[in-house]
Parts: sequence; structure tokens; C-alpha cells
Amino acid sequence: MASDGQTLWVADYFNGDIVQVDIDGGLSTVTTFELDLQGPEGIALDQNGKLLVVEVGASRLSRIEDLSSGEITVLADGFNFFDGFLPIFPPYWFFDGVTVGPSGDIYVTGGGERVIYKIRANKVR
Repeated sequence: MASDGQTLWVADYFNGDIVQVDIDGGLSTVTTFELDLQGPEGIALDQNGKLLVVEVGASRLSRIEDLSSGEITVLADGFNFFDGFLPIFPPYWFFDGVTVGPSGDIYVTGGGERVIYKIRANKVR
């Protein structure tokens, strides 16, 4: 999940979608964006308000440029994420996530290697 305080985004691991919940005065509007992401787990907002998504099924970190159009940019790939779970069950042993530091550097967990990857802000595609 990720939030900017007024909107909540949730990744649907099995469908590859992003669900957006807009909260306005106590009323909620839910929109599902069908993006065909591959096993999205962790999501976070970058410093420009774009969604970053850890795609475990594709071993990559992607940035959603525009939810409506489905435009996605791959920022980094080749990660070693943990994939030791049964295909019919959600991954619950490890959860690979992403966060953004104050400097704009991006940190991605790599459960397969038990590491934290750091992507410097000036190295992002």
C-alpha cells in the first residue's frame, strides 16, 4: 500500500492491477487500473508523486507514469526476490517492498538474497 494522505493505492498481486481509493469528505471512490504488472508487492510514491512498484514476477522495479494510460517505465531489473511459495497461495513468507528516502534514493528489499538494494536518485532512468 501507498498513500499521499488523500489517496490510497493497493497492489493486487494475482491480477497485476493497482486499486486506487480516493477519500473525499468521508466518501470513498474506488478505481481499479488493469496494468498487467507481474506479481506486484511493495509500492511507494517517489518524490514526484509517481508510483513505484516492485514486480516480483518480473524481478524488477517499475514506475507508473500514468495510471489511466498504463504507461510504465522499468527503473531497474535483475533483482533476486524471494519466490519460495506455492503458486495458489499469496506470498506470505517474505514481502519485497520499496521506499524512498529524503534524498530521493530508492531502497528495495531483496528477500531472495536477504539484502536491501539502493538506487541513487541520480541513477534512476
